[in-house]
Amino acid sequence: MKRVYLDANVFIAWAKEDIGMPFKLMYQDAELFFRQCPEKYVLVLSGHAFEEIEKIIHYTPTAMLDFFI
Repeated sequence: MKRVYLDANVFIAWAKEDIGMPFKLMYQDAELFFRQCPEKYVLVLSGHAFEEIEKIIHYTPTAMLDFFI
């Protein structure tokens, strides 16, 4: 499987689909990507990505890991 670095904005676009048109377009791409992840990709997130996600959409690192497991 390919290892893919996940930028915080991909997850934020998926989680905040209701915040405007540019994010809605990104939401569709993110949704497709996340549906493909279990079979195709191993995701890698940096500490900075976890911090940004927690700051913007209030998902804790534990909640993020639970989402991907």
